[in-house]
Amino acid sequence: MGEDLNYLFNPGSIAVIGATAREGSVGGVITRNLLTKFRGRVYLVNPSYTELLGHRVYRSVLEISGDVDLAVIVTPAPTMPKIMSECVTKGVKAAIIISGGFSEVGEEGAKLEREVKEASQGRVRILGPNCIGVYNAFNGLDTFFIPQGRMERPKPGPIALISQSGAVAAAILDWAARKVLVLVWP
Repeated sequence: MGEDLNYLFNPGSIAVIGATAREGSVGGVITRNLLTKFRGRVYLVNPSYTELLGHRVYRSVLEISGDVDLAVIVTPAPTMPKIMSECVTKGVKAAIIISGGFSEVGEEGAKLEREVKEASQGRVRILGPNCIGVYNAFNGLDTFFIPQGRMERPKPGPIALISQSGAVAAAILDWAARKVLVLVWP
């Protein structure tokens, strides 16, 4: 299980499913974050494009020739079961489902959430749905959809934060990024 979680926090490659260049959109912010910060390979996936921000765009994760450790998914909830099945077929190790529209909206969404879980066949570790995702200052993994100007990100350091609430996590990280930490050794 530890290796599976490593793909969630320290992947070598990421597929952004629902990538877009649309300024200010959830997918747009995440696409730019990963293209500019992440120190591994980033694949963009969106059937509506062939190129975004100077990068090739794949119609499906199945078209990617290289390995995909982590899928960051920002497509509408009804597309998730099919996308998760494709991730299983591709051999994706972990997925972060940023999109909402699942159990938080009622029984129809809860049914859809169960379908996604079934589609994963227990082979893809899932964070989400309806989450802010992961920020790792050491490797540039930043799936937070709040633009940098509205939420600062802290520099690498010796602290980790796990939160059930994306809003709380974002507030703490923004606060931490704005504080100057001075360590004095005897």
